Amino acid sequence: DCPYDWGGYCKHIAATMIFFIQDARRFSEGVPLEDALARMDEDDLRSLVIRMIEANPYLLDELEGSRLDRPRPS
Repeated sequence: DCPYDWGGYCKHIAATMIFFIQDARRFSEGVPLEDALARMDEDDLRSLVIRMIEANPYLLDELEGSRLDRPRPS
């Protein structure tokens, strides 16, 4: 939610880069999204989608416009 939009790097990106330079060990590479989702069962995925839509209601439009609500081919 940084209000800076004049191109280049904002103070938040610069601060993160400085912090990384000072202590790179505190940063870690995240698990790829596909892998993280593959580890979740159906109930966990459903719960995640509900929480995400509650936090970001505009995502409901994405869900309603997706192929998720169409019947699956047999």
